[in-house]
Amino acid sequence: DLDGLTIATVVHAICHPVHEMCLRQVSPDFPGELCRALEKRPNFGIPLFFNGAAGDINPPTVSEGAKAATRHGQAIAQSVAESVSQNETIKAKHFNFVHRTMKLPVRSKTGKPILRMCEAQLSALLLGDLAIVFLPGEIFSETALAIEQASPFRKTIVVGFSESSIGYVPPKPLFKEGGYEVGPGKWSFLQENAESMLRAEAIDLLENLFPKSRKPSSQ
Repeated sequence: DLDGLTIATVVHAICHPVHEMCLRQVSPDFPGELCRALEKRPNFGIPLFFNGAAGDINPPTVSEGAKAATRHGQAIAQSVAESVSQNETIKAKHFNFVHRTMKLPVRSKTGKPILRMCEAQLSALLLGDLAIVFLPGEIFSETALAIEQASPFRKTIVVGFSESSIGYVPPKPLFKEGGYEVGPGKWSFLQENAESMLRAEAIDLLENLFPKSRKPSSQ
């Protein structure tokens, strides 16, 4: 703010918050423990957590319970605190926000393609040279890396688990490997080409978000 105090601290971490999956009760996990640890530190403002594309990234302490979640959150909070001295100012000369809705093909419970479509929502926020993409469902890390590499912005952050809930979105090659994430089931019901469609839409969203004044002339 104008007095030099931090209004909020945004943390982007690429890891699935699954330290406890088998309890019916609500259990703590590392995003909450991370925010709690930062709240205790001076001048970090309100902690905000953005989960990255972590559909295929679990912590090594998965299902070990509350103590593991606390250690995980506190470790990230410590890393955030240590990184403050290396911060970089973003000159937000350009600000914009765009939102889209698209249709993705789905499968039956047996894995066979059907005609029904699933609605997916995605958004992108522009702050100067920083673009933040919000994608639905459980996106895989390689999808996020591909979007970041294709982005016209100097810095791009991909946020998963946001907007609409569409289950896992595995890249097509992973369907041959099998496993929980590719289903089929109520947690994974999209067809094999859904990931490429969503990825292409996200990249197009970023390209349209890029300020026209900064795009190279075709002449």
